[in-house]
Amino acid sequence: MIVATLHFLSPAILLALSSPPLPAQDSGDGGADGASPLVADSVELLDRARSAQRRFEYARRANMPMAHGGGSGPCDDVVGRMCWRHGPGSLWAPEPEAEAVLEARTALLGELEEVGSRIRSDEWVLGQRVWYLLEARRPTEAADLARTCGGGTAWWCAALEGLSLHVGGRYAEAESAFGRALAGMEPARRLEWEDVRDLLDGDARGVIRDEASRSMGEGGEVVRRMWRLSDPLHLIDGNDRWTEHLARHTVARIRSESENPYGISWGDDLTELLVRYGWEVGWERAMQFPGTLDRSSHVLGHEHPDARTYVVSGRVLVDPATAPSRAWEPSRMFRPSAYAPAYAPVILPMGTEVVVLTRGDRALVGAPFVLPEDTTYRERRELREPHVIPQPLEDASIMAGVFLPDVRGKIVRESRVEGRPDGVLVVDVPAGSYWISVEVLDPARGLAGRLREGLRIDTIPPEVATLSPLLLLEPGPEPTDAREALSRLDLDGAVPAGAALLVGWEIWGLGWREEVLAYRLTVEESGGGFLRRAGEFLGLGGRERPVSLSWNEPGPARPGPMFRSVSMDLPNVETGVYDIRLEVVSPGRTTLVGRREVRVVEGG
Repeated sequence: MIVATLHFLSPAILLALSSPPLPAQDSGDGGADGASPLVADSVELLDRARSAQRRFEYARRANMPMAHGGGSGPCDDVVGRMCWRHGPGSLWAPEPEAEAVLEARTALLGELEEVGSRIRSDEWVLGQRVWYLLEARRPTEAADLARTCGGGTAWWCAALEGLSLHVGGRYAEAESAFGRALAGMEPARRLEWEDVRDLLDGDARGVIRDEASRSMGEGGEVVRRMWRLSDPLHLIDGNDRWTEHLARHTVARIRSESENPYGISWGDDLTELLVRYGWEVGWERAMQFPGTLDRSSHVLGHEHPDARTYVVSGRVLVDPATAPSRAWEPSRMFRPSAYAPAYAPVILPMGTEVVVLTRGDRALVGAPFVLPEDTTYRERRELREPHVIPQPLEDASIMAGVFLPDVRGKIVRESRVEGRPDGVLVVDVPAGSYWISVEVLDPARGLAGRLREGLRIDTIPPEVATLSPLLLLEPGPEPTDAREALSRLDLDGAVPAGAALLVGWEIWGLGWREEVLAYRLTVEESGGGFLRRAGEFLGLGGRERPVSLSWNEPGPARPGPMFRSVSMDLPNVETGVYDIRLEVVSPGRTTLVGRREVRVVEGG
């Protein structure tokens, strides 16, 4: 959990500086001679709207709850005038807005609507109307308003539409709207909005800098790849981390010429913090200690308390196909950026393991998924605020999926399922370099699980014998093939004491000649000790021997994958961690060896 608190470093900058009014703009009403004359009272109307907006922010500040101890302490990051604090484990949780603030916002929206109906093309009024509709949780109205535009600048109307669609959870549509906005901007503004350097770690900035140097440009392709790698969940249509970035720039422009909750003039410091950490989800006023010379009213703005870093690190950006799962995990530690997706503010690591059965120039991939138990600090302390489900997901059930994009971010294979909190998804994939994302989402709880890691599938010559990873399977009849076996993977790697151990595997590269295969499967205590009680059961006295099975069988009659499984009883085995080892011997071939751990637990 991350809490960002912002307060003023010096009372010298606490004065609320009013922005000069925008120049009067065309009303859009044509005159008798075909021209579009200025509305005579447009300046007065705009002053009226600005006064109403200031009154609302004054009312917001006056009704903020008081912070107890949150306004002091060292800063984790200082940006211009602002102090940012990273607070994992914070007890802060958003409080419902005061009734006076709700009433003041309703009055403001009425005032802005009346002014906006008379100077329809004014960009400032349009931006304020959209923003305060979004604060009132009316994103559909905001999107409709931005779409009608009223004769304003086309790119700005598209940006406001993108912001509204993003807040409403319609991310694919938001992508389209923001695409139009970027296309219509002047080049300097577009470069500013597409700049990602403040969101990246040092290694990632170096990757983009090197790419820009090689291409004699801005490193555009590597930035686009960075955004594709940073998409929180592929289960959700559209890349909401990218639309969030552009939405934050849109909000910064809305606020730049307006009264803000901090009561100070807008500056680059507030823009940078907003783009890095998002707009605030709650406010407090810091209590001042008796006797202090600082008589100013300090305001603390809190970002989403469940925000995590989804923008990928340089380790992932350099080579996503080899990046381990820990490099992809959303972090709530102090990082350059943070985000909490509306559909799942909490996305946790799943702790499952992807299984790859390589078959020459292809592979069968088994992707287990389990919706994690939410054991985060905020959940344990019952501090998580009520989850507001984005409109497109209001009636959605639990959903899961596995996605395999190539290193450029293009999804090559995917499989989805609904209504199941756990299971296994199986996909067939050609050899190549990928990264895999296994995902499960419960929209009603705002909770998701994700396993993301690099995946490189090498081509194996058809005559080279290889042994797959050993598969621990759920109890039941022995599966007939590898695809069925993958669908029955044991998700937690545990076997109840006294139950049978069902293990499967696949061998590739046989069938080119007649041969007899000798198998030996052993189970022994992890770390080198043997199953003493199992040895006693087998009549071996107190000697420490592994439990083992050995058998011979002919190899396959023709080339292709060969699947085998065996059910093995483990009588009188104590709970603990054990090693399973399989050896496959054939004359003239290197011995094939496979290993895996299994936990024996109570309950058999």
